[in-house]
Amino acid sequence: MNSNKRFFLIVDVADSSCSTGLDQKTAGILAYLFGIVFIFIESENRFVRYCAVQSLFLWAAWMLLFIALSVFSAFPLIGMIFELVRALMSLIVLVTIAGLAVMAGKNKKVMFPFVSRYADEWSDPDL
Repeated sequence: MNSNKRFFLIVDVADSSCSTGLDQKTAGILAYLFGIVFIFIESENRFVRYCAVQSLFLWAAWMLLFIALSVFSAFPLIGMIFELVRALMSLIVLVTIAGLAVMAGKNKKVMFPFVSRYADEWSDPDL
């Protein structure tokens, strides 16, 4: 059994120019924070678009989970448990986005199962 299995894969990315005029590292960091903006304004750099699309997927998943947990937190007794889970999930998502932004600042692409395949496909500037 291989003990080196991870939930994610980290890949180095070569530096390339951005249509925004920003450095690729800076644009990658900002793409995780303002994903929807960079999908529309970045037309050349696939790495920055990848960061923006992956950020949108993560934020969307968090919002769906947040809404679902909010519905269940309205029930008496078990509502407090769902409130705690919702707070914990919010913290996990924020720490994940911050970690991904740090990795983007190092020109490293973090690939998660399922999400990264679609993010890679949708980050193509020719779409």
